Amino acid sequence: VDFGKLQWPIMGSSSSNTVSLKSSNNGWTTTEIKHGKPVSSGGGGRFTKKKKKKKNISVEPRDDNKLIEFYKQDRRFITVPNKQQKSEEKKSDNDNNNNNNNELIVRIMSYNILADGTRYALSSRHNYCPQQYRKWNYRWQSIICQLKAYSPDIVCIQESTPSSWKKKMKQPLKKLGYNGIHAARELFDAKMAGVAQSDCLIYKENKYQLIKQKII
Repeated sequence: VDFGKLQWPIMGSSSSNTVSLKSSNNGWTTTEIKHGKPVSSGGGGRFTKKKKKKKNISVEPRDDNKLIEFYKQDRRFITVPNKQQKSEEKKSDNDNNNNNNNELIVRIMSYNILADGTRYALSSRHNYCPQQYRKWNYRWQSIICQLKAYSPDIVCIQESTPSSWKKKMKQPLKKLGYNGIHAARELFDAKMAGVAQSDCLIYKENKYQLIKQKII
């Protein structure tokens, strides 16, 4: 389509200053005209949009204690006692001692943490969430604070990776008193690449002891 020759005044200049825009087979030719005389020209190219530079948006550091308190208020737990627990509760009410009741409670948590890396959390399919909130350090702080807030005895974690388990998760969880079993979903990845999805089961070492394990 030939739009012919277009002219318009240059903003902020006199009315006699115009830019001429002419289409051709090779693209668009532009000429700046000042007082009726060409002063600059260029052509042969095509109009393209300037690429926007990606902004590195930083996230303000968050206070662990405030996060823990937020999660405690965000989700409450209800204990459902069995017959033995009910009888223990009656005894504890009479003795004003709740220690026996706590020994019978097991808190189990299941958590899909969304695997880290460009294949998963940082991929374009999760662009509905700003990338700074999908980076591992930001998300891991939330995960750790939730574990501190809810204090589960056993946690089943989905979508870790062999790499993140070894380098980023195992030691921090150990400091919280958790030991665990990790299993990659692909045997080759478990030995070599370390980026496929994997799962792990962690438990409180002061309450449980691993007797036997088998990864299927």
